[in-house]
Amino acid sequence: MLVTQYKALRSTSPLESSIEQINEVKGLLADYPNAETSYNSGIQKLEDGVYERNAIDDLRLSLELLLKAILGNEKSLENQQPEFKGFLKEKGIVPEIANLLWANIDNIAKYNNKYVKHNDNVGKVDSEMILDLITAVIKQIVKVSI
Repeated sequence: MLVTQYKALRSTSPLESSIEQINEVKGLLADYPNAETSYNSGIQKLEDGVYERNAIDDLRLSLELLLKAILGNEKSLENQQPEFKGFLKEKGIVPEIANLLWANIDNIAKYNNKYVKHNDNVGKVDSEMILDLITAVIKQIVKVSI
């Protein structure tokens, strides 16, 4: 009863609202150990409330490593568009969904380059949004690849 009346006083994880999807993605990444390691590192840093810049970079790297593994190349995240969209087409994904997924990946890369990599200007709210977005994108990519 106290917890419901005084929510501001309860001790919760900053990732509480995302935990179910995070756990699902952790399971999906088991076949991609490099991506899984980076993803888990980013999650742990956010959970601990430290290294927000490094946490976001770890999550972005996880996405990049996943695409490299699935697409069988060594291209950077920003340069995966043709292969990624071709992969999605082969899997029967309609162009609108492929464009939606790529737009998210592109915006993640742009955010990382502008605010993380070169400026170290990452806040808690941004970190949690990027976590949710990367988690959703990774989930969809792995599910399509199965």
